Amino acid sequence: MIRIASIILVAALALATPTTAQTADLAGTWNMSVDVNGNVTTPTLTLTQAADTLSGTYQSETLGRAQVRGTVSGNDFTVRFNAEMQGQPIPVTYAGTLQEDGTLSGTIELAGGQISGTFTAKREDGVGG
Repeated sequence: MIRIASIILVAALALATPTTAQTADLAGTWNMSVDVNGNVTTPTLTLTQAADTLSGTYQSETLGRAQVRGTVSGNDFTVRFNAEMQGQPIPVTYAGTLQEDGTLSGTIELAGGQISGTFTAKREDGVGG
């Protein structure tokens, strides 16, 4: 009888213990395809990750090179940086999700949402995709 009660108690504790979503591993170099109003560019995003914090470098012909900062929660992430266009600083935000096939997809917003588009990305080394 005590053994059955112990098994039930262990099972109940296991069910009551909250589970946390595993944070996606986004570290690496990502080759992107970005579509803003039908104009497609192919920037590169190189990320390092410490727990849920992202940092790294963004490089594109359109927006140049910039240091990025971001966060990841589960499979969702946000990366932000400031670009310069025509001598003016412009905030850029990428928000997306790590997909089951290991690719990234999501949206890009420039200038506080005045310009927006979509993106996909594949890890350069092929990990996860």
